[in-house]
Amino acid sequence: MIGDLIPSDLVRALRYVGMLNDGGSGVADAHLDAWLALTPPGEIPILGATSLSSGIERLLMQSRQYGGYLRSVGWADGSSLWLTEAGRAIVSAHEQAAPEAPDAPEGLVILSPENPLNLVTLTGAVAAAKAGMLVDPYFKDDLFPWLMDATSIDRVLLCRAASDRTVLELIVGAAEAQGRALEVRCLPPRAQHDRYLMAEDGAVSTIGASLNGLHKHFTTIAPVPEPGADAVRTFLDAQWEAAEVVQAKSTLAAEIGDPDD
Repeated sequence: MIGDLIPSDLVRALRYVGMLNDGGSGVADAHLDAWLALTPPGEIPILGATSLSSGIERLLMQSRQYGGYLRSVGWADGSSLWLTEAGRAIVSAHEQAAPEAPDAPEGLVILSPENPLNLVTLTGAVAAAKAGMLVDPYFKDDLFPWLMDATSIDRVLLCRAASDRTVLELIVGAAEAQGRALEVRCLPPRAQHDRYLMAEDGAVSTIGASLNGLHKHFTTIAPVPEPGADAVRTFLDAQWEAAEVVQAKSTLAAEIGDPDD
């Protein structure tokens, strides 16, 4: 079994690098180490390191430099990591060895909090939507860095009171400053309950639970077949048009006021 030869954290590292390579990007060593060591936004546990009190402590205790190791054994190369033929062979062997859910419909993504590759699976599913739209009424602000760095999603629809959008405005402002296409719109609280992923090509999937709870709840991302998908697209387009645009801000000065006034 491949799990007897290669630790799960190295398999996760290879799969993560391979996923970003497939999207046309190399991976900096520091970014790979941080991704493996830190608990992502939303408190999704990584590598079972729940006994440590914070992500910073995990990062400080992370002695292995994954990029250097992957290069030294010939699984990756380049100043920014790209998988070699050997690295891709390991990823392929792991995927072939992984048991598949019986009778799972094509395109169904199963997310179990016990699965150490849960975040990798989620990232691949959302990234596959390319420049699509994520609809998650309760999507938390601290998940946006993951969404912006690991996917190309450029529209996010959520439910949020106007008085609770200050951080969202700064997130949109940061995306604008980085040249990252991202538009966020808000419906009133409780105006929308279901969660969807609408891909750039129009494909629609339902998301069983809010992505905030990925570390706690078993859920699925399931494709919606036609003609149901067309009805969902029409509904989501109407919701998007009805929602308020979150305006970009790059500073809190206007909110705090000038101390010299």
